[in-house]
Amino acid sequence: MSTIPSELLKAYTDTDYVVHASPDFILNISKHSNAFAQLTKTLRCWEAVFITAHNPYSKPQSPLKNKESNDLLEDEIIQNGWTYFKGVGQSKDCTWKEDSFLIFNIDQQSAYNLGKRHRQNAVVWIGSNCTPILLICK
Repeated sequence: MSTIPSELLKAYTDTDYVVHASPDFILNISKHSNAFAQLTKTLRCWEAVFITAHNPYSKPQSPLKNKESNDLLEDEIIQNGWTYFKGVGQSKDCTWKEDSFLIFNIDQQSAYNLGKRHRQNAVVWIGSNCTPILLICK
């Protein structure tokens, strides 16, 4: 059972996960994504995780600290040779946003481990059905 407050889980579920591809597209929890499906065919990669290193465990950090954390995550992505796109997780009313990454060729367990390593309550994982799920990491 998750220890994450229900209002925080609702915020995660209601978030728009914007992928900066060509063109940009939005992932939403439990909603099939034709744009993601098309991208998987192009890349021949069938699984992905949408993740940020901002605000560990949803505790607000300074913009500088968030940038440093995301830079470390991006370094890890590059070192592992993962295909990725930059993105942003944002509220529907755009009152908050977090720079993020969509990383391909990462299975669900590895996505979970990556979220734990970067102290995230949850990440968004997308499998071959092209329907994002909220993967609880805490």
